[in-house]
Order: sequence, then C-alpha cells, then structure tokens
Amino acid sequence: MNSQKKVCVVGVGYWGKNYIKTLSKLSIPFSIVEKNAKVITELKKEYPKIDFYNNVEDSFQDHDSYIIVTPPATHYEIGMKCLNQKKNVLIEKPLTLNPRDSELLYKKAKDVNKTLAVGHLLIFHPAIRLIKEYIDNNDLGNLQYIYSNRLNLGKVRQDENVLWSLAPHDVSIIQFLLNFSYPNKIQCIGSQVANEKMHDITTTFLEYSDQNVDAHIFVNWLNPFKDHSLVVVGDKKMITFNGVTNELLLHNKFLNKENFNIESFDVPVEKIDYEFDYPLTLQIKHFLNNKNNPNIKYIGGKEAIDVMNILHDASSQLL
Repeated sequence: MNSQKKVCVVGVGYWGKNYIKTLSKLSIPFSIVEKNAKVITELKKEYPKIDFYNNVEDSFQDHDSYIIVTPPATHYEIGMKCLNQKKNVLIEKPLTLNPRDSELLYKKAKDVNKTLAVGHLLIFHPAIRLIKEYIDNNDLGNLQYIYSNRLNLGKVRQDENVLWSLAPHDVSIIQFLLNFSYPNKIQCIGSQVANEKMHDITTTFLEYSDQNVDAHIFVNWLNPFKDHSLVVVGDKKMITFNGVTNELLLHNKFLNKENFNIESFDVPVEKIDYEFDYPLTLQIKHFLNNKNNPNIKYIGGKEAIDVMNILHDASSQLL
C-alpha cells in the first residue's frame, strides 16, 4: 500500500472515530483535524503520538491524502481546499448536498490528477461483492427486481432527512449491482411523522429500462427493530442479504410466467458462506491503493455524482 505520507482525517465525530480506529489497526500513519477541544483531549489519551490540527490549512505540508468526515454541508468547501492543494480526497457520503458541487469537485480532481472518492463503503462488503459475482455469472438468471430496506429507531437527524442519511447506501449498492447504469425513471414518496420539517420515512422507486430491472428502497427512522435487508430477484433464483446478521441466502425460487406461480421445487434455502472483512477496512485500502487516480473504480467522482443526482431527483418529489 502506497502511504509514504500520512493520511489526515478531518472531523472526528461518531463516524470519524471509526476511520481513525481502522487506520490505527492497519498501522497507517495518520493525523487529525478537529476543532472540538474536549474531543481532542479524549483522543490524545488514546493516540498520544498523533498530530492534531485546528484547521485543515495547517496540515497540508505533511499529508498527501485526506479523509473528510465532517457534516455534509462542509464537504464541498473542505474537499475543494484539499484538491486545490493537490491532495487525494475521500469524502464520507454524501459527497455534497447538491449535484453541482459534486461536479465541481470531480472536475477539479481531474484537473489536478488526484483521487476523489466517496464513502460508499457497503460496495466493499464481501456479501455484496459475492452477490455481484452471482449476477455476473448468470447464476440468478436475468435480473427482474431489487429491493432494500434500511429501517431502525433513530438516530433522527436535524440537518438531513432520512433519504439523504440512509438511502445513499442502498442507491450505491443498486448502482454497483447494475454496473452503474442510470435509472430512466425515479419516483419518491415519504412521510413527516416525528418532525414536521423533515421526512423520516421514504420509499424510492427506480426503473432501469436498459436492463429491464425495477428497484425500490425503503428507509425509515421510526421502526421498532433494525432491518437492513437486500433482495435480488432473478428469473432462475433469488438471493437475500441480511445486513444485521450478515447472512447471505440463495433461494431456488422463481416466477413461472406461464401460470404465474412461484416455484421452488422443494429445494432447501442455501446458506452462502463467505470470508468476512470489514467494508471500511477494504474501502480505505482501495482508496490508498488508488492515489493520484481521478478515475478510481466503484467510489469515484462519476459514481458519486450519479448517486447524488438520483437522491436529488428523488428528494425533489417529497412534499
């Protein structure tokens, strides 16, 4: 892994701490930009040899790669500052809050020949990668339908609705499974139950006419239990993934179009075993192994912009 210069993590809130823990476990040198004095005091106890900076400008001399884990409203400004200094950048999802800002970041990355990546880490989950293999090998037959649920009780955010907070995971997964095709039709409905100013339940419908595949994404902050599930339906078999238990199952069922019955042939559900590794670990490795590459695969600027546009089009329909 090419990491001669240190990585700098900007923002060490809840998710930022996961990044620095992972970098530490991988023995990758890193520094931290953080303004909260209390957070800095706590982290210095755990990481006494780590350099801390109060602002990103003071850190540019000693780092070539940045991981930005600040509130989404700050992503564009900080990301552009780093790219202007010719740094490689990984920004936690969403890349920005509007497609135009994402496009400007991507253009700048290409202009300076540096990597711009977004934190769509579930693309790196080994189970998702295995599902992609099943699709590519035609083990499921022709794809017909994909749907995902991402439900739990809280955390209800005040700065972004449930679509922007949770659905990027599922949009990025579906885009990955469908070879980053773009849906020709996007519909979205939602409800404002707990917060009159913020949608906490949404369902998004995606139609991919070039692949004859429909998809939908249901996200909800007001569910009594956690449900992170993905279902991929082919005309030969179906596959399901439980993101809570990490269980991957192959179902020998399909729709017989002649009589519209579901046929299973009494074949037991097959549990698919796989070697687990943490998606965040794999994402960080992928990012650092693709320095100075504005065309980084899977999580690059173009893929991030497509996800942004889908979310933007979906959210514009919420009333």
